[in-house]
Amino acid sequence: VEDEAMLLLFAATVLLREVLPSPGLSLEQLKEFIRGPCGLGSLSTEGATGVCQCVAAARALFEATPVTLSCALAQGSRAIARLSLPICAVAPDEVLHHVYERPSGSWRLVVVDVRTRSCSRALPLCMRFEPSQHSQWRPMLRDLPFEESIHLCLMGDGPAVPGDEAFELCRHLVGQGQRAHISLVDGGWP
Repeated sequence: VEDEAMLLLFAATVLLREVLPSPGLSLEQLKEFIRGPCGLGSLSTEGATGVCQCVAAARALFEATPVTLSCALAQGSRAIARLSLPICAVAPDEVLHHVYERPSGSWRLVVVDVRTRSCSRALPLCMRFEPSQHSQWRPMLRDLPFEESIHLCLMGDGPAVPGDEAFELCRHLVGQGQRAHISLVDGGWP
């Protein structure tokens, strides 16, 4: 199965998110800590049960990850450029797939249109925030109920760069630490 090739990367991610090194470690000390019994070495000390738990968590993480990000981790070219952003950028075709085809799975991509320019064109299934309500966008997004299966994907006017409204709203939401699943539509929608 093609997806199985990504399992090792997600298994390493699952293990590394449990690593809590002390502040102030040098790079060499950090490498040793990650390789040691409190880091990746913990897998060997937990036996078959620990391996099964790690694989199950890796599969769950893989299934909860937008295809765009998984592909960017495995491929090159344009996909790699998406990894330079501090926030997950979802390809427009994946957004359209979620809006029009509603793929089966354990999570749902909910597009939030935060374009600051007025436009008569919109996706048929999305939350649309009117530009005239700009000052209320942060509280409105912050107050949306959290559900693990919902991934918010903000759609701005153009590419995700500092200063773009969608980019800044994503940074705000991530900085609040309230949501685990925040992304941007790569390139926005002019």
